[in-house]
Amino acid sequence: VGDYLLKSLPSNWKVYEASSEIEELKAKYEIEKSAKDEKVIIYATIPAEKLSFLMEYAQINGFLDLEQFHHYIKKKVHQKIGLNLELDKEELLTAAKVSVGNKKDYWLNLSQGGSGEIFDLSTMLVPFLDDPKTYVRDMDKEVQEAFLEKVQKQIGQQPMSKPAQTVAEEAVLFMLNGLTNHDIDDLMLDVYRQWIDSATYRKSFNKYLDNFSQKEIEDIWAVHPDHPFEEVDKEQLKQVVTNLGDESFTKENIPYIKRRAKNQYAQLCGIDWWNSVLGVIQFDYSGIKTINSFDEAKAYYTQTFYKLDRSVRN
Repeated sequence: VGDYLLKSLPSNWKVYEASSEIEELKAKYEIEKSAKDEKVIIYATIPAEKLSFLMEYAQINGFLDLEQFHHYIKKKVHQKIGLNLELDKEELLTAAKVSVGNKKDYWLNLSQGGSGEIFDLSTMLVPFLDDPKTYVRDMDKEVQEAFLEKVQKQIGQQPMSKPAQTVAEEAVLFMLNGLTNHDIDDLMLDVYRQWIDSATYRKSFNKYLDNFSQKEIEDIWAVHPDHPFEEVDKEQLKQVVTNLGDESFTKENIPYIKRRAKNQYAQLCGIDWWNSVLGVIQFDYSGIKTINSFDEAKAYYTQTFYKLDRSVRN
């Protein structure tokens, strides 16, 4: 905790460290010589009751016992927001580090959801998956470990020590596999939707997708309608063309095709032709039988058949 707090201090703050009686004396001398009228931070690894030369400073100006820092966090959150947090020592310390830069909503969510809300994966996963090493690089070691454990639990793994890149790759594989068999949880589906709709992060998603084997997808009609797999759409189209006129096939699969046709994530992947396919599948040809003249043929085309013509051209 001490090292983390020291790194978090403004660069222009003066910090004096003491881990022995001699260093206490040195710190006291330098403070009274060069910083007598300034506010300074003294970081001592000596218990407060065992201080010698710095005891006066601690008694007059107060001190913060970092061994009890979790109690300090709990007290401050209660004073500032009026919340009582039911978290253990390590959870409180981790939450405090993660909270830096967040607003009080972070603590409100934490009080309602418990330790499971320390890391908001719904907002953290996309930038993490985009560049895992950079994302965790500036995290405190304990925070980084806790975050990677949280991600591993989210994808159904037993947490273990792994590089951030490995955890990210496994999380993406879990996500894509979930889309292939329509078995993806709400959080991962939300993360996928954010990612594919992000101008900032979409490029990294495409790289992962390029390395995913779409040919191994067994049931192409069981894939989630939001999926990004172009090969699946192409194979589905082949089956539709092969089975034109097969009422049983059409009845079974047209609900899926309709969902895919109006799916915004399909549009983001450039799959924008399913409506045209529907135009062909659903066209009612019965009117052709009533045509008995050229004028009737013209009228039929301009009023009805043009829809099929447009669908075929598209």
